[in-house]
Amino acid sequence: MGNAGSVNQPLENAKKTGVCSLKAKDLREFPPALAQLSRNLRSLDVSYNRFDCLPPLLGDFTLLKTLNLANNKLVRADAFPVEFGRLRKLETLFVQNNGLSAVPEVFKNLTSLKTVNLEENSIDVFPIVFNELKKLEVLNLAANKLKSLPESVRSLSVVELNLNRNRLASLPLQVAQCRNLKVLRLAENCLPLESIHKDLLTESSVSTLELEGNVFLMKDLHQKDGYDQFMERYTASRRKMY
Repeated sequence: MGNAGSVNQPLENAKKTGVCSLKAKDLREFPPALAQLSRNLRSLDVSYNRFDCLPPLLGDFTLLKTLNLANNKLVRADAFPVEFGRLRKLETLFVQNNGLSAVPEVFKNLTSLKTVNLEENSIDVFPIVFNELKKLEVLNLAANKLKSLPESVRSLSVVELNLNRNRLASLPLQVAQCRNLKVLRLAENCLPLESIHKDLLTESSVSTLELEGNVFLMKDLHQKDGYDQFMERYTASRRKMY
């Protein structure tokens, strides 16, 4: 279970701060003493360990707002128990680089989520569970194995969607209908120029669009009908930043 002495001090500190880091402790299971913190812990970092499943007791940490599970071995969706859905105050979730093959259905119960990072996994079907999370602002699915997006992507509430380094060969028209979407990252996919629909350039709210590394030249995108309207939004968004 790792070196017990190496986790004792972080656990003791967490009783006072509500913040616990057990990062890179060579853990395969949760320390039993962690259960004593379930009623006051707001932030938990257990990244860079060896967890291949999560214990049901994690559902008792109902005050958690930030949970870092990155760089473990949470490969299967059932590595997340049904009790995980009780974390209804969770706002930020990191699950990158786990080899996760599919997003657990239980994620739909995490109704306070604002930021989810699932970069560097093996997800090959777009997780429509995120369509139900109306507070979600940032969704990072970069470096997965996505080949397509469903039409239901229109229901996403996100402001930023990162799909860089996937295997997308097309985009549904409905991407342009994501009402809050401002930042869309699609670099290093397999997209042809014709997949960049005019509506995305003219009718959407997208003001930052990453498309480098697809199967067209960026200079050809600049000539596409509607690109000038996109650039107007891009320029206006940059003016607001300064």
